[in-house]
Amino acid sequence: MPPSLRDPLPYRIGDGTYAETVEKAAWVSRQLDKRGALTGVNNSLWVIARALRISPQTMRRLNRRLFMAADAEAIPSLVQRINAVLCTPMPNGETNAVLVIVGRASE
Repeated sequence: MPPSLRDPLPYRIGDGTYAETVEKAAWVSRQLDKRGALTGVNNSLWVIARALRISPQTMRRLNRRLFMAADAEAIPSLVQRINAVLCTPMPNGETNAVLVIVGRASE
């Protein structure tokens, strides 16, 4: 769910509110990015980026854009693209899907 639609967590770190803590974490992430350290890309996103032959930075931008905005139209398209690259054909002609869209919020 996009952060703007989430309720703030009741946790505090030091004297900071949840929003202040999130902003500090975002600031640290931006500073690391400026220094060349890629943040916000876990192992799964790295593998997917390699399989799609796009940079991890591009995968991060795509992931953030689609999932932070909850783009219900574009997400299934990306999942199909990932599965087309990463699925293994089975002897019976079926494939084992790597990612599956379970349902949409409206269902």
